[in-house]
Amino acid sequence: MFIIFLLIIGFLIYRDRKNIKLEGILIIRRTKKGKKFIEATAKKHPKFWNIVATIGIIISVPVMLIGCIYLIYNAFFIIQGVSEQGVSLVLPGPVSSIEAHPGILVMPWWLWVFGVATVVIPHEFFHGIIARTEKIRIKSLGWLLLLFLPGAFCEPDENQLKKSKPKTKMKVYAAGSSANLIIAFFVLITSFILLFTFYQPSGLVYRGVINGYPAYEANLTGVIKSINDMPINSVEDLTNVLTKIEPNTKIQIETTDGIFNLTTVKRPDGNTSFIGIAGPYQTYYEPKIINMTSQLNFIMFLLTWIFILNLGIGMINLLPVKPFDGGFIFETILRKFMKKKTTEMIVKIVSLIVAGVLVFNIIGPYIV
Repeated sequence: MFIIFLLIIGFLIYRDRKNIKLEGILIIRRTKKGKKFIEATAKKHPKFWNIVATIGIIISVPVMLIGCIYLIYNAFFIIQGVSEQGVSLVLPGPVSSIEAHPGILVMPWWLWVFGVATVVIPHEFFHGIIARTEKIRIKSLGWLLLLFLPGAFCEPDENQLKKSKPKTKMKVYAAGSSANLIIAFFVLITSFILLFTFYQPSGLVYRGVINGYPAYEANLTGVIKSINDMPINSVEDLTNVLTKIEPNTKIQIETTDGIFNLTTVKRPDGNTSFIGIAGPYQTYYEPKIINMTSQLNFIMFLLTWIFILNLGIGMINLLPVKPFDGGFIFETILRKFMKKKTTEMIVKIVSLIVAGVLVFNIIGPYIV
């Protein structure tokens, strides 16, 4: 299927080859299609889009700072050996399930295409809608390919945008990532509604077992469902049950992997029972309607990755690195307070530093 996916991309490029241009390592196809939709959408509710664009500016600056702080902290964790995963390139591959490697996340091609579509299409259309709301002309739209990795673009009139007011520039630059962050927010809300409507607490997830303790000796695996037939759905349930059981007591633990028998020991920092599992802990949920388990889990799976991709790409694109949108926002803010040459120098330095930290987050786990 992955080979067929690549062949389809190759066929579409070949069929449309007269309209395609090669710019460096990019294959670009410009079009006028979509401009009428953008024009009509921008004209219908200009006040609404102005509010959305203003919210985008308000969101973009703190998200830019949060993104930089996250990259710096994670870089230190990678250096210290605490973290093995930084920022990941999300790539399609010949896999049946998601495979995480340091710096790379390989997805089944169909999930990747679906996920990228939910990121790219709203991102570029928002750029166009806000540009037209601010009376900036749209020269063209289109798609591009970097090797077999597709993308899209909305090309505003750069000369007109450069001459526009700083607020207008920031609205246009922030629009795309704002769309991704808004989608991530609503997907998160939808996921919580589905979770609390169709799912119920059904166990406790833990990080792992501690060497030398009962859970390790019993090869405990899976999500803990009950201890001595008492349901365990939270860390509070676990604590309450173990508090009532004396150390050196035989207990039976039911998990999603089966039944495990072990003997409790005394907690290292107290007198209550301890089985030797480590946090962080998380409540495990199962669908209430058993015959809809696969359908509900699939929907939650898709929503999870739509959220992750939109949040991640939205945040990365707001980093103060040119040619990311965040780099242009950063430049526009500095230009209000500094001269052009000083602004350009600071933007170049910051872009190089943040880009370096970003690249280290991707390749760092391989070299540390």
